[in-house]
Amino acid sequence: PGRERPPVVIIISGVDSTKEEHRTMEDGLLRRGLATFSFDGPGQGETWFQIGMIVEYERATSTVIDYLEKQPRVDAKKVGVFGPSMGGYLAPRSAAQDGRIKACAASGGSFDRQHQRASADRDSFQLVRLKHLWKTNDMDHLSELMRQATLEKIAHKIRCPLLVIHGTKDFVPLEQAKKLHDLASGPKELVVLEGGNHVCNNMPYRYRPLVGDFM
Repeated sequence: PGRERPPVVIIISGVDSTKEEHRTMEDGLLRRGLATFSFDGPGQGETWFQIGMIVEYERATSTVIDYLEKQPRVDAKKVGVFGPSMGGYLAPRSAAQDGRIKACAASGGSFDRQHQRASADRDSFQLVRLKHLWKTNDMDHLSELMRQATLEKIAHKIRCPLLVIHGTKDFVPLEQAKKLHDLASGPKELVVLEGGNHVCNNMPYRYRPLVGDFM
């Protein structure tokens, strides 16, 4: 209230998260005078049973920005993205491919999805989960999709300010966060929280204010 055309932070969910989960993060951003836009992308939330995840997820994020550009109440020339978990991979991917994004933050994200594919070979539940996420039962096709899901050839295109947050006890290897940070071309910061679990959800009082202040 009282803020004319505020900047907007787009929040991108994780694998089986929903846009409704982001209320606490949204509140922190709103208190800082930033508008928020949370959505269910392909294979997420409301689309979980209808369509699958796509490798080129930036298409979804860019469509959101197209929509925001038509909204007079917000300043779509000042758009940031934040993603936790798989969203922490999808947000940097979007920032690499759409220059309209002016800031990017990720918590508990990965550089590629190969570690997830490897864990599925040891865990039948994770394998079923991945098949459902990508809407395929063909193991060769699934492996190819996961192989394509990487920032390897595009991370250098991230030129906007980047904040990468990762916990030392996250099941996503810390090396993934370090690789994202190292290859990004713009201003960047890597914050490693000792004892932080996945996304550092066991210490939201630390990671959420970092994201809010950064944005």
